[in-house]
Amino acid sequence: MQKRVVITGIGGICGLGNDAPAIWDAMRAGRSAIGPIDNPSLHDLKVKTGCEIKQLPDHGIDRKQVVSMDRFSLLAVIAAREAMRQSGLTAHADNTYRMGAIVGIGVAGFETIEENYRAILLEGRNRAAIFTVPKVMPGAAAGQVSTPHTLS
Repeated sequence: MQKRVVITGIGGICGLGNDAPAIWDAMRAGRSAIGPIDNPSLHDLKVKTGCEIKQLPDHGIDRKQVVSMDRFSLLAVIAAREAMRQSGLTAHADNTYRMGAIVGIGVAGFETIEENYRAILLEGRNRAAIFTVPKVMPGAAAGQVSTPHTLS
């Protein structure tokens, strides 16, 4: 018997908008988010054009959780919260085994990798930051999305 997957909500955040409807409206209007990259933390980047998320939405995620995640995980959690709200579903002990998180990524934790590269190789620190490993794991975003809801 094949198991079925049902997409019940969609979340998104990118240079076009901070939620799925804003992104969809921008795409339908033919707008592009490609432009100058203004983020000063991108150091010596030779390419100054891209699709930057200029301002994160007010996400209300606890600071203790935020310090344990890389930016890619934070973006995934923000989008997943939107998808959960949109779905109208609530995770509880009776249904978490039927819910899950699938997060597609190319490279995990690059912001953390860059920070640690600079700290160790350029600034001479003798060790990586404490949350480096959990921040850069490829499954970090799916874990950060699943854990608060105890999703399987």
